Amino acid sequence: MTALNTDIRFVKGVGEAHAKNLARLGVTDLRSLLSFFPRAYEDRRAFRTIAALVPGESACVRAIVAAEPKLSRIRRGLELVKLRVVDGTGSLELTYFNQAYLRSAFRTGDAFVFFGRAEGAPRRLQMINPVFEREDTRRVTGRIMPVYPLTAGVTQSLLIRAVEQGLAACVDELPDVLPEPLRLAHSLCHVRYAYENIHFPADEAALAAARRRLAFEELFLLALGLRLLRARRADAGG
Repeated sequence: MTALNTDIRFVKGVGEAHAKNLARLGVTDLRSLLSFFPRAYEDRRAFRTIAALVPGESACVRAIVAAEPKLSRIRRGLELVKLRVVDGTGSLELTYFNQAYLRSAFRTGDAFVFFGRAEGAPRRLQMINPVFEREDTRRVTGRIMPVYPLTAGVTQSLLIRAVEQGLAACVDELPDVLPEPLRLAHSLCHVRYAYENIHFPADEAALAAARRRLAFEELFLLALGLRLLRARRADAGG
């Protein structure tokens, strides 16, 4: 089990350069990483067929690559990768900006899940820069995903990977500051459950339970701090 004070540099995929950027967000070790809570969440659980996509709405689509992607260089600093995917109900055009490496990520006949906002006319739907992964992976699609505050040089994918690794490495090291009788009396979840579901909630109920537990803990520690401060002042006055 990894210690909570482990420098963020030593988390796989972070390193020196990303560590400097993360420090601007107050993330310097595993403890501060796990306490860097999402600012919002994106519900990626809705699956639709291509024909059922609604322009302006986001959803997941299971689709097969219909043809090899095409790379276009529009001008200096702007590259487009375009491909067409299909399911049993229709076709969908996908466009990725300045991600030329994706040209080799898709092969005709391969099945993926794509998540993004549908755009265009019903018969000429498209998605711009949709999230994607192999079918049945369910790592970034088919679930509720966190949305973190960012700074220059820090992406959502970097933070998500780092938090996943941090939770796996040291979630059992998180101290449960609430006395067990108090936690049970208020029907609060365990600290591990709270941290796992504040970052990657299983569902709305799990997220609500995590928020309630962490909010209660914050108020509990604040009350303890005020009590200690009053006690010190009383001792100094005596």
